Amino acid sequence: MAPKKSLAWDLFLDKGENKAECKMCKVIISYKSGVSNLTKHVQRKHISVNLMRREQEVPAHALQSTQFTISNTPLPTDAPPNTIRFNTATMPTISAFLRRDCQKIKMQIDDHLMNLFIWDLQPFSIVEDKGFRELIKFDFPNYIIPSRKYFANYLLPGWYEEVKTNTKAALSLDAKSICLTTDMWTSRNNDSYLAVTGHYIDDKNYSLQSVLLECKVLESRHTGLNLAEELRNVAQEWNILNKVPLQYQITVPTSKVL
Repeated sequence: MAPKKSLAWDLFLDKGENKAECKMCKVIISYKSGVSNLTKHVQRKHISVNLMRREQEVPAHALQSTQFTISNTPLPTDAPPNTIRFNTATMPTISAFLRRDCQKIKMQIDDHLMNLFIWDLQPFSIVEDKGFRELIKFDFPNYIIPSRKYFANYLLPGWYEEVKTNTKAALSLDAKSICLTTDMWTSRNNDSYLAVTGHYIDDKNYSLQSVLLECKVLESRHTGLNLAEELRNVAQEWNILNKVPLQYQITVPTSKVL
């Protein structure tokens, strides 16, 4: 099979039948009409990734006046001045090195920036602040800061799903009994919010653990029936309904008393 020369193939795997898989988000894309679909996908979904140029090939006519010899031995003293001797096995090109490591370094910087939003509760708009951009430019001159949408719409959902999966596993293995507490408040926009927190004793370390299970806008009326139903939905979603103590079991009446 002839090598694929398009820059997009650095980020895609050919799955056959004119379909390719993105190496970053695993999305399958058709390229029957050309690789423009692959390039557009990178530009839309991975805006911070730059398609780096491949090494430029030396034209054949440029090699006619120069002799290339692959060897590790020193050049003889009487060798013509246009003779170049090198070893391709020990001299990787700079472009190949950059393509291999730049993406890994970029992902590490992205992860550290995500900690600003997760640990320090910084707003996503900080990536647009002049002082912050100057700091990143000083520390990492070759790093291009992604937009706030990249962190909010692309990285954050993936981190959330990973943390949620790990938390479910911890609740299943480490918690024998879980107590639920709730909190409700109204925002400045007059939206009502409901937060549900689970508390349990870790069986491994015998320490108290508290996990925020849900924080959502509550659109229904604040009646006991509606709150009980919300709590039951949360417990079912996290697979802990059977771990709520009997005296605190969440029950929803089948009929309302007028």
